[in-house]
Amino acid sequence: MKKSLSIVSRMRSRLEALTWRMATQAGAVYLGAVSLIGLEAVAILLTFTSAWPIALPFIVLALGVTYLLRDRATNAWRRLRRARNKSSDPSP
Repeated sequence: MKKSLSIVSRMRSRLEALTWRMATQAGAVYLGAVSLIGLEAVAILLTFTSAWPIALPFIVLALGVTYLLRDRATNAWRRLRRARNKSSDPSP
């Protein structure tokens, strides 16, 4: 009996950790969408949820993923340019 309680306790703590990670990722997606299209556009998007509420999570997810991909592509491009500039500069 005691061993089954420890298994349940571990499962609960793992589920809680998973829930917090998912909530953090959802928050990052919403913040990415807001910073990509602006706060006013998100307010307009949220007002249209009464017309088609099922689409909101997909739209926000697409905007958030677009933001994250754009951010990663920008960082990769900067690293490539920095590496290329270092290799082409003759250092004394």
